Amino acid sequence: MTTVLHVIPALTRGGPSRALLTAARSTAGPELEHAIASLAPADPWMTRECDGHGVSVSSAPSAGSLRAMLENAGIVQIHFWNSPALYELLSSDLPAIRLLVWSHVSGEHAPQVIPPALIEFADVVLASCDYTTELPGLEHLDVLPAVAGWDRLRGIRRNAGAGFTVGFIGTLDFAKLHPELISMCASIPVPHARFLICGTGGAMPVLRRQAAEQGIADRVEFRGFVEDIGGAVAEMDVFGYPLAEGTYAASELVLQEAMYAGVPPVVLGPAAVRRSVVHGETGLTVSSTREYQQAVVYFHNHPEERVRMGRAAHEYAVRTWSPEAVAGRWAETYAALLERPKRRRPRYPIGDGGALRFVQSLGGAAPHFAASLSSAEDAIEAERQIARSPMVVATGGGGVLYYRDHYPGDPHLRLWSGLVLHGQGHPGLAAGEFSAAIRLGLDHWRVSWYLALAAEAAGQTAVMEEALRAVPKPLPPVAEGVFA
Repeated sequence: MTTVLHVIPALTRGGPSRALLTAARSTAGPELEHAIASLAPADPWMTRECDGHGVSVSSAPSAGSLRAMLENAGIVQIHFWNSPALYELLSSDLPAIRLLVWSHVSGEHAPQVIPPALIEFADVVLASCDYTTELPGLEHLDVLPAVAGWDRLRGIRRNAGAGFTVGFIGTLDFAKLHPELISMCASIPVPHARFLICGTGGAMPVLRRQAAEQGIADRVEFRGFVEDIGGAVAEMDVFGYPLAEGTYAASELVLQEAMYAGVPPVVLGPAAVRRSVVHGETGLTVSSTREYQQAVVYFHNHPEERVRMGRAAHEYAVRTWSPEAVAGRWAETYAALLERPKRRRPRYPIGDGGALRFVQSLGGAAPHFAASLSSAEDAIEAERQIARSPMVVATGGGGVLYYRDHYPGDPHLRLWSGLVLHGQGHPGLAAGEFSAAIRLGLDHWRVSWYLALAAEAAGQTAVMEEALRAVPKPLPPVAEGVFA
């Protein structure tokens, strides 16, 4: 019996974990079994779900236990997104293994890129969406789409009494979600339209407040996390999927499920996601908030088009994303890799300290972070750019705050956290990060200047006055307007 060991940064109820389980279920047999090692504590519900399908889960295994699992596996399959814990594993003294890396990110935008060093390190690297292979340096990758399967949609019946409903299902985090979701809903000129938003995340309080401010709180239902995708989708006439432009999204499993259910989508967001929809045939893809509103109105005014595109979306989903459609390709991939011998390899190259590891994980993207590390005197312009980082770089998975949480003792990560927090309008939190950077040894005068600016904005007069004592007078011109 050959074991495929799936190593994932965190086993959750999200798309990558569901895609993992679908791939495992579709290929398991008398000669092939699957097991999972979740580097972070695994979600208990998802653990039970995997166990119920014969896929064992090891939650946050010790280094010794994980090494034994790696040694015994016929294939080690890494489920990749930018994760410091994952890079630490790859840089450890690995035993001889056959290493397959499956990327769950498109690789287009920092921080979720696929570094050249990772491609050289693995035996096989697979993309999960076609768009990845159009990016520089990734043209040679093979593609195996991440698919969810249709278990959550069996027996779905449209709820005809729900009225015209536009639905969204996904993570409520502005690192992924379009920041103008609520304003777009409010400006759709369909008086009795209803908006169903399913999901959890840090943006929930903001979205609720915006709905009240826009006067549509009575037409927006925040349902929270739903495992019963079928029940939610059954209420929808249109699946509205507006994402932030710089998001790392690749194969969006919930979009696949909505299309399988026959709900035509309107997709606003990065090209990797828009590629899942054939515009005008299986849904509508748009490139602006105005076009998003127009597309929703079009579906409202043309119910026959909703039906036509919904049927085509279902047929496309069955043909493209059914587990049976990809099972054979997984079997071929595993068989080809098993023909190769296991091999030891040099440690994956990562530097000392969390900040350098974050920079290396970017693979050359967002070079201002590297510039901030290289020279204190030349860093201010780079740090001005860091303060303007998009949400996905600042607070998203694999971003600055994500790495800071993993390496809280790294002074540069605390500095960068202060910069991005100030840039997002949180000067009080930023002041705390700048203070931590100074306390951890990053005592260049510019950090005190940043602290003074943040403290002033937060109304912390005593902190501001203390910080200004370390700032040269007159202030160097380069420091002017750093947070402008």
